[in-house]
Amino acid sequence: DCLDTEALHPSADEVDAAVWITRDALRRIVFDDGSTPHEAERVSDGLMASQLEGVYPNAMGEGIALGHRFVLQKLLLEE
Repeated sequence: DCLDTEALHPSADEVDAAVWITRDALRRIVFDDGSTPHEAERVSDGLMASQLEGVYPNAMGEGIALGHRFVLQKLLLEE
């Protein structure tokens, strides 16, 4: 049940950042239909919600990969 953050070793080639955000912020981002701008919403130190919006690559060249977005949506729906 507890994630061992010391064991996390994301690949620098595949990951820009590893940050903690609240479940509510994640829910707003992955279920957003694009009608609500989040440019000014900070979700973690140094991370704005707009950086995670949409499928990678979004207009900012950022976002969440389609497969990861799908899994996050499924996970959040099971709560």
